[in-house]
Amino acid sequence: MVDNLPVNLELARSILEPSGFKIITAGENDRGAGPGPGGPCDLILSDVCMAGGTGYDFIQAVQADSRLRTVPFVFITSTMLAG
Repeated sequence: MVDNLPVNLELARSILEPSGFKIITAGENDRGAGPGPGGPCDLILSDVCMAGGTGYDFIQAVQADSRLRTVPFVFITSTMLAG
């Protein structure tokens, strides 16, 4: 899970880990780190609105990485934009 707000990363961890999911978190500055030592993950959850770039920028980088391009990607956000 990638999010610029640590509270959101901990919220996801507190919701998903009790159901048996292993959660690897990354702040927006860590999002280019690539797959962890166990190889690519099963799913990428990413915030859409981050201060250092958008989730759309991040998904483009993921899709450009041959190790990650087949990993399902889900956008989430805790930000509400008025339109």
